Amino acid sequence: MCAVTATALLSTALTITAAPASADDHVPTTTVTRAQWGYVDRATPTRAHLDPRGDAPVGARDGGHVGRSYFRFDLTAFDGATILSAALSGTETNAADCAHRAVQVWRTDALTSRSSWLNAPRERELLATLGPVEGRCPAPVDTDLTAAVAAAVQRGDDTVTLSLRVPREHEFDRSHGRAVANDLKLVVTHNRPPATPTGHQVWPDRGCAATAPGTYLNPVHLNDAQRVLFMATLSDPDPGDVLTAEFAHWPVADPAARETHQSPADANGKVVAQPNEWLFREDGTHAWTVRALDGTAASPETAPCYFTIDRTQPAPATVSSQVYPRGTAGGGYGVPGDFTITTASDDVVAYEYRLKGNGEWTTVTPAAPGGPVTISHTPEYTGYSFLEVRTVDRAGNRPQYNEAYSFTVFENRPFVWSDLYSDLYVNPGGGVGVPGRFDFSSNLTDVVSYTYRVDDGPETTVAADAQRKASVTYAPTHGGYNVLKVRSTSAAGTSSPEREHRFLVDTAPVVTQEGRTVVGSSADFALRPRQAGVVSYTYWFSRWNGPDTDPVTVPAAADGTGRFTWAPLTTDANSVNALRVRSTDAAGAVSETRHVSVHVDGAAPEIRIDGDSPARPATFTFTTRMVAPVEYEYWFDHAPSVRHTAPADPDGTTTVQHTSDRTGTLTLRARVRNAAGTWSADGGANWWVHDHPGVTSPDFRTWPDSAWREGSLTFTSNQLGATEFRYTVDGVTTAVPVGPDGTATIR
Repeated sequence: MCAVTATALLSTALTITAAPASADDHVPTTTVTRAQWGYVDRATPTRAHLDPRGDAPVGARDGGHVGRSYFRFDLTAFDGATILSAALSGTETNAADCAHRAVQVWRTDALTSRSSWLNAPRERELLATLGPVEGRCPAPVDTDLTAAVAAAVQRGDDTVTLSLRVPREHEFDRSHGRAVANDLKLVVTHNRPPATPTGHQVWPDRGCAATAPGTYLNPVHLNDAQRVLFMATLSDPDPGDVLTAEFAHWPVADPAARETHQSPADANGKVVAQPNEWLFREDGTHAWTVRALDGTAASPETAPCYFTIDRTQPAPATVSSQVYPRGTAGGGYGVPGDFTITTASDDVVAYEYRLKGNGEWTTVTPAAPGGPVTISHTPEYTGYSFLEVRTVDRAGNRPQYNEAYSFTVFENRPFVWSDLYSDLYVNPGGGVGVPGRFDFSSNLTDVVSYTYRVDDGPETTVAADAQRKASVTYAPTHGGYNVLKVRSTSAAGTSSPEREHRFLVDTAPVVTQEGRTVVGSSADFALRPRQAGVVSYTYWFSRWNGPDTDPVTVPAAADGTGRFTWAPLTTDANSVNALRVRSTDAAGAVSETRHVSVHVDGAAPEIRIDGDSPARPATFTFTTRMVAPVEYEYWFDHAPSVRHTAPADPDGTTTVQHTSDRTGTLTLRARVRNAAGTWSADGGANWWVHDHPGVTSPDFRTWPDSAWREGSLTFTSNQLGATEFRYTVDGVTTAVPVGPDGTATIR
């Protein structure tokens, strides 16, 4: 007999075949370490060895020892789970004889402190017998215990105790003795089914209706996809399981047409799935369910949910009103009126309406589907208006056309007219303290008086004449906007709504510009007050491309007028686009601000160019609207750093000659200054320079056509150093010399 001892724990490859086979990408596998171990020994027949140190004895060994070892494992982690596989995993540390190996694995009762060799735990069932392993000694202690562990979990056992022993017929044979490392493990693959899905509905917000016909819907109105989409939330007690929702749906009228569709859940268990669309092409009632799959097990299916597809448009709405009837003026400003809305469709669950000028729809719900509704409206306007209404059925369908109910709000407020103080325009004749006439009239037939007030002033009542008219005179006490409010009163004492007449009393100064505003000159502005007791004027300029100028204050003359000179005007003033002026009286009251458009002429030079040949000088003539210019400066875009100057003639113009050193289209720029050094804006002109020969003829005109006859043609050279001209007539080329004046004439 040869004893073999393992000096190191051997790593073994354990292959577990689960039944049934699983397609789950993630099946939980749990390694269960022993909760307790111990053994009984024939050499100590009346005691048990609980959780000792060292290896677990199995069978006979020297000194009369015969051991049986017990290992208890906790199974509570698998409550409610399906055991897919379970394997015992460990290793022998010593074998008395490699050829003689017979190790039994039993399920037994628990080893306790009262256990002993003489009172060994009861053996319940033999689970496996381990024989020799070729090439492996000491051998692994590996065996499939799927059935035993699954049975224990199904029975609801909290633990299972496994015993290692040698069969009775060899138990006292020392050649069968073994020692096993005491860290045996159970490797268990298990799975719990997913929970029944929750939150299932037709996406995004049509909940689950438990009875037919369920919720009504039209796929077009459901979501951006305009399709039926199912939604559910999945969960699983096993962390990490990858879940899939399986939706089933069928027409209630044809259950055999049931179809299923699977969609994976996201990391939060949410699923939004699109079933086959063909099943929903026809209107009708449908049922659907969902269950969760984890690749191994399935949850219970939800109870059926129902919905009905309805694509039929409801009948349009009908509107009526006694206060605001169609086709005739009714009610009035501030007069409430009811509008009754009805429909011929019995499935209308809402009406949407909006009034003229309101882009938003308001929804009102009838007491029962298809029933009428009444809305109230109090106009704060008069004249033509309309109420737009559309019906909405329980599937969200609306009619193709909306009902537009037109009506006219009767003008029951007084009319106000004043030429001097109109609400439409500003009459320059008006002003603070200047009396103006206000005429009152009304559409109402029994007006006896008018009551008016201006701003928050006291009310005044005036009698109406036989034509229901009245006139009053009022002199404004302040500038800016004034508001006159007036109402009429009937013989019965009934007052109409107020009319607001808002008019502007212009106190801004009158500004007169004297002469043109040209760069390099000054401009004078005369100021006349529209406010009493003016002592000063303040003015500033605004720009189109920058901040306003600083305000400047000038005193007023004894008669209240004023004037100022704007100088000097530089090119910077060319950006000014408006003058602002206001007046101030002795008490510090400030008038309205007068806005006057201002254009400052930049006096950019105008350029006339005579000549287009590099062979002869061209003449440039510069003119400007600047007063008393002294010098022009000009340059070309292709050489902006090269500047040429020419003095201005007494008439403000100048003429220079220039020979171009290149051909093509050139851009000439120019500016001009006066004796004070004020420069104008830049002016410019395009100049086309070419070296093509010129051709003229007194006998052959270019237009209109003339008869062919003998005549002369004169060629003019535009090329420096040209020596001959070549011309072609009917395919024959002839050369003639260039004359001293740069021309040649042929006949």
